[in-house]
Amino acid sequence: MAILFWVSAIFTKSSTYTKTINIRLVTPDSMVLANEDFYDATITLSGRGVDLAKIGSFDESKPLEVFVDSETSILTNDNIKSCLSKKISNSKVKIVEVDFNSRTLNLDKKISKTVPVKADINVSFSKLHTLKKAIQIIPEVVKITGPKSYVNNIKEWSTISKTYNDISKSIEDDIDLHKPKNSFIKLDHSKVNVNIEVEEVSEKKLIIPVKTLDKKFENSQIVPRQVEITFLVGLSMFEHINENSFSAVIDVDKDTTQNNNYPVTILKKPKYVKIQNISPRFIQVYNLENR
Repeated sequence: MAILFWVSAIFTKSSTYTKTINIRLVTPDSMVLANEDFYDATITLSGRGVDLAKIGSFDESKPLEVFVDSETSILTNDNIKSCLSKKISNSKVKIVEVDFNSRTLNLDKKISKTVPVKADINVSFSKLHTLKKAIQIIPEVVKITGPKSYVNNIKEWSTISKTYNDISKSIEDDIDLHKPKNSFIKLDHSKVNVNIEVEEVSEKKLIIPVKTLDKKFENSQIVPRQVEITFLVGLSMFEHINENSFSAVIDVDKDTTQNNNYPVTILKKPKYVKIQNISPRFIQVYNLENR
């Protein structure tokens, strides 16, 4: 009986109650905060114990929501107190104090923008293997939503760094996008699918013509006028590669001669072809009357 009396006295006796609460700022749908939207404040309430016990905890799971708009440039004690009083429907509970350091708010227009995904991938292949085609990223883009002043400056969004070493077969993998550094930036998805198609390569040789890079020397005497190139190419492209797939030139107008011998440069080649050798490596040029 004494215990029940003691408990009853506590709940019916008037007292003060101080605690730290969580605050979440709420904006209109067309606006967004370009700074943090979660804060905390210390509040002191007075009232009977039984009434104070009914007040919400306003913790991280159910914070006190404070509405702000373009007219609110500074978050103050008064803003918080006004919202708190609306949440406390019991007239017997009084707000004694709200302890909060005022914060300047950066409220901006909310926009969305779609940018390409940049795959931060490093790939090395085992011997006699190469890419079959360009690495595929699915989806290739990501939609970013946030303050206009931030989103307008974003040109692309990168994945986390990932390395695949010495691969000899195709790989399909999910890679996370970098998480936004600021909570007010939102992505419409958090990862992408990466498809790296790999195939074996084989050696192939072709005889291709050599031309001068500058047409004013095209009537000069070039010896020889053809070179043999040795290269590695994926099996899927082996039969499709021919002499028209390459362009070999010498730059007569450039001071790279060695006793009238000019180095051969492969100016054009298919994307995943790897040149192994050019023979001969130097071409002799005569009758440079236009030089």
